[in-house]
Amino acid sequence: MANTPAWLGKDDLTNSVEQKGNWIKWGKVGDGFKGILVSREMRPRKNFNTGAMEQGEVFEFSIIGGEYHEADKKGNAIEPGVTLKEGSKYFCDDSKRIGAGMRDIRVGDEVIILFESTQPNKDPKFQDPKIIKVRFLKHHSDWVAKTAGVTDPEPAGAPDLMAPDFGA
Repeated sequence: MANTPAWLGKDDLTNSVEQKGNWIKWGKVGDGFKGILVSREMRPRKNFNTGAMEQGEVFEFSIIGGEYHEADKKGNAIEPGVTLKEGSKYFCDDSKRIGAGMRDIRVGDEVIILFESTQPNKDPKFQDPKIIKVRFLKHHSDWVAKTAGVTDPEPAGAPDLMAPDFGA
């Protein structure tokens, strides 16, 4: 770095490790993970079909175990896969693939998310759609109690069941 900011220590850059966003990829049937949902929030994200920015829900998981594969431009899995280490944090977005399955999942829930199969595409110019399933295992109330302060906003449009009913 040519012009080091004054607030940055002399050896801060050489003694640090760059952190990249950990996003789950679905490169090969069998890719997936088991983890605990630690947050869900609405964020701007790029629509890969149109290139436009739009709001979408992003899910963050504390990983228990799993593996995924990067894919090349033709959609072929790149070996070897990436092994997910226990305790690491990874993200998924609310694509049509997992969004419906995540509807009732709350912070503290342990889930399995698995790329189970593909479905033949009617248009051979496009890759076959990926069938990714969300499975609920259990709720970790002990984990939720230990991480008090982590919020779990309701999905967009959900009714506020705790709001007083002034019309009654």
